[in-house]
Amino acid sequence: MTELKFSSTTKVVILGLIAIVALLFLARVRGVLWPFLWAIIVAYVLYPSVDWVASRTRWPRRLVAAIIFLLGLGLLGFALAELRLLFTHQLRDFIVTLPKTLAYAQEYLFGPHRTHVFGLPVDPKTIQEQVTLALNELRDYLSGQAVPIITQTVELVAQFVLFLIATFYLLLETDRIGPALVKFLPRSYHQEVLPLLREINQVLGAYIRGQLLLIVIMSGVTWVALTILGVRYALVLGVVTGVLEIFPLVGPVTAASLAALTALFQPTAPFGWTNLTLVIVVLVVYTVLRYAEDYLVVPHVIGSIVALHPLVVIFALICGGALAGFMGLLLAVPAVAVLRILGGYLYGKLTEGETAGEEANQQISKSADQEINKSANHKSTNC
Repeated sequence: MTELKFSSTTKVVILGLIAIVALLFLARVRGVLWPFLWAIIVAYVLYPSVDWVASRTRWPRRLVAAIIFLLGLGLLGFALAELRLLFTHQLRDFIVTLPKTLAYAQEYLFGPHRTHVFGLPVDPKTIQEQVTLALNELRDYLSGQAVPIITQTVELVAQFVLFLIATFYLLLETDRIGPALVKFLPRSYHQEVLPLLREINQVLGAYIRGQLLLIVIMSGVTWVALTILGVRYALVLGVVTGVLEIFPLVGPVTAASLAALTALFQPTAPFGWTNLTLVIVVLVVYTVLRYAEDYLVVPHVIGSIVALHPLVVIFALICGGALAGFMGLLLAVPAVAVLRILGGYLYGKLTEGETAGEEANQQISKSADQEINKSANHKSTNC
């Protein structure tokens, strides 16, 4: 019986069809992919610590992975328990003082009497009535959405549990996943593909761990700075500022704007300042922290790992947000960094023949010049 063998064209067609079917399938089930994607990211971040501990203690990697996962889960629970009271207190205070803040903002902007804005008469009492009406409508809407909110909450909890389970199993099997994926490649490709994968792994790992460290640093420093300045909801604003750091360019501006608005409309300002003075100081602090991050923290934490032009970063963020929303914004920059590495590799392969031809021509020209020089030296010697 003759063994069936696929030609190169048949193999390419089959691989193309498999890729198309896989993309269509992922597009249809993309709603349930987020827990697995987050699990992949978290496991990818934690695995270097698993590898480091296992190499130092010579314990089984699965045991180390289980211990680190449980320790991480315990630290997360402890942090949430410790910060929950402070966070809840500030959030409750924010909700209680919201009407007073709106009233203060109204008086600050328009004064107690009728005024004119761009030539149009504005009555503060009318604005207050409209704000109260809007808040009542929001309350009624939320009351009517009780069942959908409960359903979404249950779904969110289920996705979080799925995320934890997926993260745990990925940590246990990470040392087997890589070699298993490499086995799918023909052995003749290993010499070129494996160094390429190591470079991608190094860039992604350093980028993700650097971003996490930046989040922690900026959250802590911002929290301390806003607390000293007496800005309300300093913890909430600090955490928001740290999280927004993962969105280049857009995130820092958004975080500074939120802090400035909070300082502008809070009932009182510290140190005998006016609210406008507090806003200016907050903006100065955010600017100083931003420059300190750009020139002191980022070069040492991330350095030039990504090596992308700012315009490329902006374009990547816009495209990522349009394609996949929040997750697209999160993954846009590292995805483009990977594409840069792959593009450099493909460019080298596409121009490999031209480079070899140029080197051959240079070698021929060099040999010809040497022969001419030898002939000239020989003639001068005869003379």
